[in-house]
Amino acid sequence: MDRERGRRAVGGMACCLVVNAFAVALGCAQAPLEDAAVNGGETDALASSNGLTSINGLSALNGLSAMNGLSALNGLNASGLVSGSTLMNSAAGRSTVSYMVRCALPAGHSITKKDNQGVSYSFPGAIGLAPQWESGACDAMCQEYVSACLMAHVNTSGQHISIWLIGDGPLGFGLSSAYPYQEGSFFGNIFKSPPSAYYCEGEDFNLAVVPGRLGAAIPGAPYKDPFGATSACKKYCSPNSNGYSNCDGFGHVLTVYRDWDPNTDYQLCSRKSGLCMTLDGGGTADGTRITQSGSSTSTNERFRITAVGPGQYKICSKSSGKCLKPTTTSGSQLQAWSYTGASNQKWKITPHVGAYGYYFFCSVANGQCLEVNDASANGIVNDAFHNITAQEWSVDLAK
Repeated sequence: MDRERGRRAVGGMACCLVVNAFAVALGCAQAPLEDAAVNGGETDALASSNGLTSINGLSALNGLSAMNGLSALNGLNASGLVSGSTLMNSAAGRSTVSYMVRCALPAGHSITKKDNQGVSYSFPGAIGLAPQWESGACDAMCQEYVSACLMAHVNTSGQHISIWLIGDGPLGFGLSSAYPYQEGSFFGNIFKSPPSAYYCEGEDFNLAVVPGRLGAAIPGAPYKDPFGATSACKKYCSPNSNGYSNCDGFGHVLTVYRDWDPNTDYQLCSRKSGLCMTLDGGGTADGTRITQSGSSTSTNERFRITAVGPGQYKICSKSSGKCLKPTTTSGSQLQAWSYTGASNQKWKITPHVGAYGYYFFCSVANGQCLEVNDASANGIVNDAFHNITAQEWSVDLAK
């Protein structure tokens, strides 16, 4: 794996869909769309560095076919989306419409439609991948862009996760230091019958895993890998800067980058001892020890990883809210303290190239790394980086 790429960062958007016969929870954002920010917090605008940050999490893509209220032959503002159609008469259908419009139209543009009760709904644009669809036909290019955009925002868990989108056209291939891991790419045409809904794995698809996305369990996902299970994009797609411009004959491909999710509970376990970090006794006082125990569903084994700067994170107990803090003395016991923003509570999390799936956790303050010197409960200490098994940790979604 290209470790340089593994250190770069990016962000994204969210949705869920049901395509024709697919009745799938795609995990699109249920929060108001205006909450999704682009790059430096500038709402609904593309940044000069390209790419787009957004939140993934819709719940179903309903009725996306010419027979179910949406025609690619007409403009969205014309008869392409008929007021009172199947799509407009359910919350799930309107969510689908909201993300289609968001993907297709640029910021400052919107469409308004009514349901069968005469209630009006307005759907704003944001990304602008297919602006021509506002008043004209959605041609093959438009269909591929919108298809890839919708699939890229699927989250089968329904959880809201920030992602970063890049691709040819309006998005561009610029990266953001906030999202270092290349998750994967999405492509196809879900407007056709039968629909083509595809993905392939990015170089970091199973690093910094988040719920409902590639690398995690994604039951009921509406897309599949056309190249076979666990196929890397770089083996089958045409590279273009930090992403791809052609996959399996589809020319308009969107690539997603991500980072650890601050609202997800993770379990951190030692490769050497097989035991997992735990907040000793569930203590809430500053100075509570971080010890080891067998893997379990205990809240004391749940930790959250939150970016506090490019490549720097705080790691805090879900149980107490207190954050990991090493001492300045090598070999001292790891503890949990209230977070102050000091460098000794900031960590660099580095994937181990020689042991895929394991990470080193090293202090920003002194470069010392978390280490297990034995299998005892008190065995988590900090020591100089040695590139040894005792300093390797797995990070999995908490049970």
